[in-house]
Amino acid sequence: MALSRIEHVNDNRGQVGEALDAVRTALDALADVGPWRASDAEVAALVVQTETFAPRLAGVQLAAIAEGVTRGLPHAAGAGTGRAAPGRWVRSLIAITAGEAARRADLADALFTSTGPGPGATEQIPTREAVLAGAISTAHATHIVDAIQRLSPPHTPAGVVDEATRAEAQSLLLGCAAGDQAHAPLDPTQVAKAATALTATLDPGYGDRLAGDEDAQHQARTFTVTPLPSGMCHAAGLLTKTAGHALIGVLQSLSAPQPATDGTPDPRTAAMRTHDGLQTAITHLQATGLGTGAAGGGLLPGAHGSPNRLVVSVDIHTLAAHLGLGQTQPSSDAPLRVPELPGRWPLSPLAAQVMSSDADLVAALTGPDGTPLDVADTSYPFTTKQRTAIINRDKHCTYATCTAPAPW
Repeated sequence: MALSRIEHVNDNRGQVGEALDAVRTALDALADVGPWRASDAEVAALVVQTETFAPRLAGVQLAAIAEGVTRGLPHAAGAGTGRAAPGRWVRSLIAITAGEAARRADLADALFTSTGPGPGATEQIPTREAVLAGAISTAHATHIVDAIQRLSPPHTPAGVVDEATRAEAQSLLLGCAAGDQAHAPLDPTQVAKAATALTATLDPGYGDRLAGDEDAQHQARTFTVTPLPSGMCHAAGLLTKTAGHALIGVLQSLSAPQPATDGTPDPRTAAMRTHDGLQTAITHLQATGLGTGAAGGGLLPGAHGSPNRLVVSVDIHTLAAHLGLGQTQPSSDAPLRVPELPGRWPLSPLAAQVMSSDADLVAALTGPDGTPLDVADTSYPFTTKQRTAIINRDKHCTYATCTAPAPW
């Protein structure tokens, strides 16, 4: 039925049908030419331009979905009514998962037809135009739309973040997604992190709401290890942020590639190294005990002195204002109010207080641009101080495009 419906649409030769024919003809011609005939510059351009064409086509599809919903096509096609109807209608036309169909229908509504509650489609015009121009992908657009919605009622109380501020936030996130002459575009995951940080900055009640979310996550936690007939075990679960990131930190410190003495690369895959790191951690705990006192137990390798380290970054202007040294206003680039785990994952103040109860407290004095100027001493050697400053500044490997975690 889906194929016959599409054929019926294609047989209706209006302006849209002619445009579709032109696109199909152009794509056929591009495929027939073949990249092997292109110069080096043309091959690179082909990679870039096709990535631009894809979101433009996706944007046109979103516009078509919104138009179809406006005309009542989901109901006419038997998809029913209600919030889920547009997604069911989209899935009846194209072979995608139910979740993806619902995501596209929701994004189409947010960008083209929504009138509220929350920001309407008119407030999302810059994001809509960026998708239609091929400047950003629909994945980028989803994160940007979600961020603006989180900064609007009913998610954020009315009056907390005004429309002008939301417009500025949207512009900033679009700049992150599309890039400019000075900055390369960010991928959707990076834009999602930027959107989360921006939400935490603009919403003064974000920490309290985040604590509520973490409480719900705590109730949803689960982890199982099931022995299989082969003797291997299948592990699956949903970890809280604190447990999950603690586990990631341990595994990263124990799963770095280990080349042979002659320089031969480590033949293990990343998943294999993670498994071996987990096995090493378990073996270490079994050998030394779970305690950290005199009765038994050292710290895991890579912890560098403490299982938790709380780094408090203070802008020099903020410190000067607090001490009354002539600077009356803190820098506009002051650190976020909401604590973060490594990787810029937000943490509620309550969870941070619990984790900091047995953590090393390290004060990092930073300049206006975030560059560490001084790091407080701990009871550990100076190399720990250097390590803390570098990790606080760089977060991960600084080689171009590499995001290997700091413990590696």
